[in-house]
Amino acid sequence: MTEEKKTLSIPACFAAYLSAGLALVLTLLLLPRLTGGGFQKDSMELYLLQGIIFLAAALYTAKKLGIDLKGTAADYRRNLAGDLKLTVKYYAVYLGTGLALLAILTAGAMALMNFGTINMTGIADVSGPAPARASEIFYLRELSAEPPVKFALYLLATCLLIPIEEEIFFRRFLYVSLRRRMSLFLAILTSSLLFGAVHLNAGPVFAVVIGAFLAWVYERHRRLPVIIMLHGLINLTVTLVLTAIAIHAYNLSNPASPLNAPTVGDISSTMEAIPPPPEAPGPPLKPEYIAAMAITDTMQAAIQQYDGGFRLWDIKDFSDKQIKNYSYSEKALPYAIKGDYNADGIEDIVVSGRDPDGNISLALFSSGTSYNVIRVTYGDMDRSRAAEQRKTLQYTPSCVLTHRSKGEKLDTTEDSSPSPTYKVLERDAFFVDYYNDSYANLYEWDNSKSKFDLVGANLKP
Repeated sequence: MTEEKKTLSIPACFAAYLSAGLALVLTLLLLPRLTGGGFQKDSMELYLLQGIIFLAAALYTAKKLGIDLKGTAADYRRNLAGDLKLTVKYYAVYLGTGLALLAILTAGAMALMNFGTINMTGIADVSGPAPARASEIFYLRELSAEPPVKFALYLLATCLLIPIEEEIFFRRFLYVSLRRRMSLFLAILTSSLLFGAVHLNAGPVFAVVIGAFLAWVYERHRRLPVIIMLHGLINLTVTLVLTAIAIHAYNLSNPASPLNAPTVGDISSTMEAIPPPPEAPGPPLKPEYIAAMAITDTMQAAIQQYDGGFRLWDIKDFSDKQIKNYSYSEKALPYAIKGDYNADGIEDIVVSGRDPDGNISLALFSSGTSYNVIRVTYGDMDRSRAAEQRKTLQYTPSCVLTHRSKGEKLDTTEDSSPSPTYKVLERDAFFVDYYNDSYANLYEWDNSKSKFDLVGANLKP
């Protein structure tokens, strides 16, 4: 595709890219209906589909434009050695710049630590995985436990197919078209901003910088294979780093994380203190409690059809402290409770776990032979607190479920309320009781709205 005289107009660039996006959306809507499955965000299957559909659209557009694909491929083969040298050269520039920035940031952080401005806990709080990458990190953590072929397919999609189609669209079509109409600076700026706009879920600022870097390299050499290989190497680097984070340090907010160790100042101020004995592991839950939380294959199938990324908590996910410091019972259990929550006379179950977007609770309403899955939503009063919980406790168990029976009179007085309020339950309900806070939220099913209402926030269960 070195024949740059053959290029698209700017509107045609947008039309071609949007057509490919529409084809992807339609595929994502139709395939689950045909296969009975779904697509998890940031998954190998989703990236493979994206790469295949957009690459097919890019090649079709190039052919319709009159570009000799066979001749272009032959040119790339002839110049492969030179293109590889350029790729290695600019990949070294990318790594060197990244390491230099890391060194500067590390030096700045150490200086601030020496002045006592921040400590390692503060660094962990601000340097954890960005929310835009959270679901990808979670998915990579699970993918690392799958057969290696799945990870290889993930790399095929993210480090080969997607770089090829994105470089054809954004550099060969869009950048070349922009460059004919505006200055070098404006062409690089515009194309990189648009590149960042389609990477909102993967860190747009980083994408804008990488887009500008790739456009600059393309401007200097006009060799599409160079920026395709360079793009692939950058994606490979990011994927390997995120995989390492996913496996070893994906939850920097966990007190057990090595980044939350005491600072030098903390240690020196307690040198003379006698260290307390280590806490003994908490007693295990009674076997009958664990048995009560078991879900059947039919329940599991219903959950997976509703949310393919959902995973029920396991008792091994809970820390010793969480097990030791909470008084569990038949009606207060870590991740599953039963009751007739929609008042139809058939026992239902509420479960808690997490999917790529964070910690969630689901209700399974039984019809006797099947289950209807409902996500427990957060009311307006609790939405900001819920967002805070997802940010600080994502991917670790954060609450216990507590059953309340129909007819019970509950104190629904909020902490800030000047006078007490009470509620008599019209049907079974449940508390979501947070471990790290002294509050809980009460949910009750509303038949008229077909949803769970938050009927009490910041309560004591």
